[in-house]
Amino acid sequence: NAITSAGAKFLIGTLDSNDVLREIELEGNAIDDDILDDIYDILDERPQLSTAASVSQAASVSHSSIGEMSLAEIVDRLFSDDPKLVELSLDGMNLADGSEFDSLVDALTTNEMVTKLSLNHTGMNDDNLASLSMALSENNTITYISLRDNQITDEGCEYLLGCLDTNETIEFIDLSGNQVGDNLIEEVNACLAPRLSSSVAESIGTSVSGRSSAYARSHATGRSGMTSASGRSRASRSRAT
Repeated sequence: NAITSAGAKFLIGTLDSNDVLREIELEGNAIDDDILDDIYDILDERPQLSTAASVSQAASVSHSSIGEMSLAEIVDRLFSDDPKLVELSLDGMNLADGSEFDSLVDALTTNEMVTKLSLNHTGMNDDNLASLSMALSENNTITYISLRDNQITDEGCEYLLGCLDTNETIEFIDLSGNQVGDNLIEEVNACLAPRLSSSVAESIGTSVSGRSSAYARSHATGRSGMTSASGRSRASRSRAT
């Protein structure tokens, strides 16, 4: 549409009085990053229905539902390929330190059931992403990964790009709220653009835009609100895998 920042400000006013809305799609409009960020901040504080609406509640495990389940128990379910566990959300857990993260990574390496993985606001850093990227290089079922609001920088994104050189299953990555440069986000976009399936597009297409509904996006202050796929070559870039 032809919505500008002025129109989006009216929407922010609506959100001040309407606490029911959870997701808004504004992609393709001429809205400034700071206005989009204000909308993100409001909606991110609201409880979400699920990480992906297309996955049934019985087939998902989220941080809010693991009060009586330890991470070790979740890892056991991953190792055993529990058919009821196809969506895993550990948002808000501190995963950056400790051996349990290594166990989680090992389990994801061989798991053949989980298709959607959310590790938002878990304190993940570049070293963690390096380990996860190695696991994802061997995983062929996960299509959706959300890594929002962590401590990931360009270095971590390089590991992720190395993973995407061999993993052709991943279709969506959310890197909002990390310190990743737009040039690397564009490279991730270029990898993911041809892969997006209709099912994944449907499940994520109602996310707040500015955040690309198909690809990864940088949400760092001062960076562009949305990045598009580019055709730039990554052949000359060396990465650890």
